[in-house]
Amino acid sequence: MKSLNPDWPSKFPCKIAFVGEAPGDDEMFRGQPFVGPSGRIFNSLLRVAGIERREVLITNVFDTQLPDNDVANWCGTTAEKNKWPDYDLPPVQRGKWLRPEYERHLDRLADELERGQPKLIVPLGGTALWAFTGFSGIMARRGAVVEAAMVVPGAKLLPTLHPAFLIHSWKMFQPVAADFLKAKEEAEIEGFYTTKSLSSSGQSLTGPLTIVQTKRCSSSRRI
Repeated sequence: MKSLNPDWPSKFPCKIAFVGEAPGDDEMFRGQPFVGPSGRIFNSLLRVAGIERREVLITNVFDTQLPDNDVANWCGTTAEKNKWPDYDLPPVQRGKWLRPEYERHLDRLADELERGQPKLIVPLGGTALWAFTGFSGIMARRGAVVEAAMVVPGAKLLPTLHPAFLIHSWKMFQPVAADFLKAKEEAEIEGFYTTKSLSSSGQSLTGPLTIVQTKRCSSSRRI
């Protein structure tokens, strides 16, 4: 199965890594992440935030195209999961568990981030958020600074919506652009505050802030 390499930054370590779900048709054809319709929106978001594409790491949770571009096709049911020995991943979606043969993609992602050494990781969409935190509810967490618990535990995250979502919901372009701007600012901060989460409307939910020391990425995948 053909795999897609990341877009490596022009220098190491980099300040920001953007992580999507998986390449689509355009990405596989051109051999580069985020080059199709969602890639054009992604580039627009970078321009609005004043982020140079060549200076960031761009990759995906899965480096091969998903069947029908749907991660559910690589998942088993709860009944199937209960038969997998030593399985400890949370569900990607309700009742959908990533099959063990695809766990290697999480290890590959951890290795890429260890090489890039970003100060901030921006998970794009629910699947990317799941890979780092075990949660896939992106609307409840977009724009919030959170700490990774699965891939590269301890890393600083700022999740937001996948650019592909904006194709059908353009009204969210401005909130996502604000997240990209916040990502640029957070990448300059050594320590970070983890916020509880954001509501689907983008408003901060009440709750205490916790100061966390910035950790560079390591090859450890999960706690």
